[in-house]
Amino acid sequence: MRHQYLGAVAALTALTAAGCASTPDGAISTSASSVSAPAALDGPTWRLTSIDGHPALAGVRVTAVFASDSDRVAGSAGCNQYFGRAAVEGERIEVGGLGATKMFCTTDGVMPQEAAYLSALGQATVYSVAGRQLFLGPVSGAVSLVFDAE
Repeated sequence: MRHQYLGAVAALTALTAAGCASTPDGAISTSASSVSAPAALDGPTWRLTSIDGHPALAGVRVTAVFASDSDRVAGSAGCNQYFGRAAVEGERIEVGGLGATKMFCTTDGVMPQEAAYLSALGQATVYSVAGRQLFLGPVSGAVSLVFDAE
């Protein structure tokens, strides 16, 4: 719940800052065209730190890189590279069409974590960004994936 509150505060701050601009005569303009999504997914490589409330495996790099201009997500699932669609509108995200390479890794726990990660990512419908952390979940109030910006 605290993560959503922080996300809402960050979103409100971003919207307020984005929606206000100075005109040449010094007046404040609140043009709706300058308002963007609540918090940017684009930019950093997001590294998984927690999945379903459990820490991600140490030494296993699971990442997500979002490109809203093409509605795409891609990264490393721990063993395999993956890619798919990630359409963002406001605080909602729709992830689908996930595909991945088909390597098998023998390191303990990597394959089960990878399967759980791709499943949770594919079920994500809400997100929030608070500082340098990204939270994804299947419904409002539930967080299944937590990332830190690299």
